[in-house]
Amino acid sequence: MERPEATPAELEELMVPGSKLTPATMRSDFRRFATLHFERHAHAATVFDWYEEAARRTGDVGMVAKAQAFRRYCIEKRTDGEAFDW
Repeated sequence: MERPEATPAELEELMVPGSKLTPATMRSDFRRFATLHFERHAHAATVFDWYEEAARRTGDVGMVAKAQAFRRYCIEKRTDGEAFDW
């Protein structure tokens, strides 16, 4: 299926709410990032790059660490039966 690339404006719009991410909303906010992957041509791993950048924009190192841990859990490494702890 052919999909257009995400535009810089779309990506910026995705990132702007990053300043409003909170530890309580990180889980539900990830859906916005995943949705763009299905609407635009982008590698699945790129979603995690966008998510981590949005977490960086909050200025909260704990949230950046959580976004990085979620990336590792989803696409890099996890043990059998492991569940992610939000």
